[in-house]
Amino acid sequence: MTKNSENEKTMKKILFIFILVNFISCKESEIKSTKKFDYVHVNEEGIADEVQKTPNETDEIGYLYQPERMETEEIKKNTGKNDYQYTLTNSDLLDSDSQNLKIHSRKIVSAYYKFLIRVNVPFNYDKIIVKIIHRNGKVDIFKYSEKEMQEIIK
Repeated sequence: MTKNSENEKTMKKILFIFILVNFISCKESEIKSTKKFDYVHVNEEGIADEVQKTPNETDEIGYLYQPERMETEEIKKNTGKNDYQYTLTNSDLLDSDSQNLKIHSRKIVSAYYKFLIRVNVPFNYDKIIVKIIHRNGKVDIFKYSEKEMQEIIK
């Protein structure tokens, strides 16, 4: 065997090992995302003719209760743990079913909590507040501590 053929074999082995290592390392650094993405359909002319937003937890609250307005607020506190408030204004369902507002507030806070833990890492809070403002001017406020949230999300 000639020296050139030995060098060629060695180079092929090194190249093979390099490709193998590169392939394995790329596979391990695969990105796993829990983010939700929007869907866009592109027609034959290359124009986006359909856009569909993937709903998140707060969208689900909107679909269910259909308030005129929804607001979120982080209330800063000096304790290191902040409060998070979710406000719904003028919902026909909540206005007409006032005897079950506690049940509705638990559904709302559960969905809002799922949203908060997904977007705030680590999630550290004191209370999560659901504020419901009715058409007649009445305001109902429900406050949930960490302990209460653990009972709700079971």
